[in-house]
Amino acid sequence: MAIGAVWTGGAGANPTIDNFTMTGGRYGAYINTDGTFTECDLDDTNTEHLFYLVDNNANLDLDGWIDGGYNGYNNIVPDTSNNKKAIYQNQTTPVSIDARGNWWGTSSPPTSLFSHPNSVNYTNPLASANPYAGASKVVPVVPSAYDLATLYERDGLHEKAYDAYYTAVAESDDEVIKRRSIKKMIYLSDHIGKDYSDVRSVIEQEMLKASPEYGVILDFLTTDLRFLNGDNTGAVNELIQKADLYRGTWMECEMLTFAAVISGDCLGNKEQARSLADKAAAINPGYCTLNVAYHAAGMKYRPNEHTDVFANGSGAIEKKVTPLEDPLTEETLTPSVAIFPNPANPATTISYTIAKSARVTLDIYSVNGQKVATLVDRNMPAGLHSVVFDGSSLASGVYFYRLETPGFAKTGKMLLVK
Repeated sequence: MAIGAVWTGGAGANPTIDNFTMTGGRYGAYINTDGTFTECDLDDTNTEHLFYLVDNNANLDLDGWIDGGYNGYNNIVPDTSNNKKAIYQNQTTPVSIDARGNWWGTSSPPTSLFSHPNSVNYTNPLASANPYAGASKVVPVVPSAYDLATLYERDGLHEKAYDAYYTAVAESDDEVIKRRSIKKMIYLSDHIGKDYSDVRSVIEQEMLKASPEYGVILDFLTTDLRFLNGDNTGAVNELIQKADLYRGTWMECEMLTFAAVISGDCLGNKEQARSLADKAAAINPGYCTLNVAYHAAGMKYRPNEHTDVFANGSGAIEKKVTPLEDPLTEETLTPSVAIFPNPANPATTISYTIAKSARVTLDIYSVNGQKVATLVDRNMPAGLHSVVFDGSSLASGVYFYRLETPGFAKTGKMLLVK
């Protein structure tokens, strides 16, 4: 059985699950990041808990009651046998959850539905399931900026939604609302063809006053913007360096797994992806996104078969720790070379990692041993680098690359097809 019928993961994620009917899973929804549920039916009796918030990074929005009107309500009917919960918070400091305006299988939901009832606002429960089915939803007269943004987004008014989320960041004192709004701004930027300059400016301003838990998400999102702008190599290096700032925390795992995904899936460097995934697994072998990191390395991995060492609340973010003088060292980097795509048609990217600053040469040879191109011949800093090989002036066929740096050398084959 899957961990959850719905599983959310990744520090940059903020999915909205709409019009969903749950059919199975060990947990109905396995929440490891932000998640919003609207107009969902969750009443499967085979689950341990309907909503399982994995750790301190998890947050949940079930708000179906917006300024006096039902809007996006859910049918949540848990199996309460054997001490099962509708919402179970596996958190040292339970976050506040807005769950107003939902049907709980009863018009008077008991506190026993929740592991931490004081953290859940489940006021204005519905008297029965789907009381407004087939009818228009009640639209609030004076909604908050965040409420208005969600309504605009549901109606496909993306530019208005973007502006309203922008306002919500400045208007709200709730850091959960702020981080959701920023993630939505990133998501909507792609829909309206807008660059990320406004988002970056908002993040920079928020980081000046953010709590540690909020600040670490913002820190992650700045690198996510770099990745979204297409700077894969720069994003990997930045993630490795930033991971060192959060040694021993869930964010160290998160950044290393994201770096592994970019290395394997975007740069084609499976060896680098494996190295980074292994480093994350050494910190917490049960970390929920490790399966994605190892998949990028071409391997299978099941985190649920290992102990989640952060499950007891360890790994929380308290503050940024003092970084090493140079986190990109032989201990944190594994020398490697990868080419992607291969075959080249007619261009390809060769990415390589060196463990220490040194002179690097990277040459291209024909099958006859003739050097046809020199791509790199200079001193390079430690870290991941990439260079584009353009074979448009060469004949189709088999070629070889040769990378040399003190203590490491590698030769590989590539195919040029035009």
